[in-house]
Amino acid sequence: MKLSRDESGESLVKKLFKVGYLVTRQKGSHIRLSRIPIAEVCRPDLR
Repeated sequence: MKLSRDESGESLVKKLFKVGYLVTRQKGSHIRLSRIPIAEVCRPDLR
């Protein structure tokens, strides 16, 4: 997967959320992501 240098961290996190990743922790500019089951991504109450 090729990433643009102009991509902001916030927009990248939003794109990764759509494909099943969730921010589990953040310290400064470092963000840790975890994979979540696709059934939970499709639930409207999580958005």
